Amino acid sequence: WWWLLAHPRLTYHNSRLSSSLSSSESTFTHFITLIVTGATDGIGKAYAIELAKKGMNIVLISRTQEKLEKVAQEIRGQYEVETDIVRADFTDGRPIYDNIRKHLEGKEIGILVNNVGVVGSVPCLFKDAPEDDIWALLNVNSAAVPAMIKLVLPGMMARRKGAIVNISSMAGSFPLPLFQIYCGTKVGCFLFHRGTLTMHSQLLVTLSVPQATGLIVCRSGL
Repeated sequence: WWWLLAHPRLTYHNSRLSSSLSSSESTFTHFITLIVTGATDGIGKAYAIELAKKGMNIVLISRTQEKLEKVAQEIRGQYEVETDIVRADFTDGRPIYDNIRKHLEGKEIGILVNNVGVVGSVPCLFKDAPEDDIWALLNVNSAAVPAMIKLVLPGMMARRKGAIVNISSMAGSFPLPLFQIYCGTKVGCFLFHRGTLTMHSQLLVTLSVPQATGLIVCRSGL
């Protein structure tokens, strides 16, 4: 069934989307290319591999060239799909998106998985938070979601089809001591998601909230 909404280790706020999806695996033939941010570890890598199995071409976006090449080689070696990589450090903010846009030119983007995220270097009181951490959290957790959607939304709207998965966190549901900036960015992700869903109901837009796992999602920067 539709892997995006039925992965057993993830829960979703937007269950109503399931009624608009076909139960047939042929649904995937309508989506040509998948983009995954934070694609070299954990959830992001899992999405890339699972949808490569369905025959989708893959665009992997992450910050470490060596890891990108390794994951791309793994996918190319197992599945007959086109696999491209884009090195981008989302902590750098706005300047990275022109390069991402150039890499996406000419591609029919069917699915975007906004997975990239960071927690911060150390748990601390806000008064002790390094300024670099503040900007990294805002650039990665807050800005990357709308910035990536902005890149792919015009094409999806023109084709009147597309799916967007925004990976969030349970930290957006309640405050965590010493992680106040991180929690704030995840609340923002949730509210932005709700607004996007409301204004673009013809697309499939879902919010994924991973439960507690041992995945590498905290300080690697993905």
